[in-house]
Amino acid sequence: MQAIDGYRNAWDRVRDAKIDQFHRLTSGGVQLQILGFAGESYVIQASTNLNDWVTLTIRVAGPDGVVNYQESNPPAGSMRFYQLLGP
Repeated sequence: MQAIDGYRNAWDRVRDAKIDQFHRLTSGGVQLQILGFAGESYVIQASTNLNDWVTLTIRVAGPDGVVNYQESNPPAGSMRFYQLLGP
């Protein structure tokens, strides 16, 4: 019984990191705000076709679990998708 309670309680703190805010800037760039876990590393990737992903950056979440990323010059003329890889 104690092992079952331990397993169940371990999931109390689990949550997925996610892209919380996405803003298109007047300059044409984009700004992402990611909510994750303090001190954890996150890989931000982009794709134009959802099959081929390119790593843009790796960022570490601050003490509040927030990561901010700004892509100043994304490619023009095509769709752009973003994904987050983390722990």
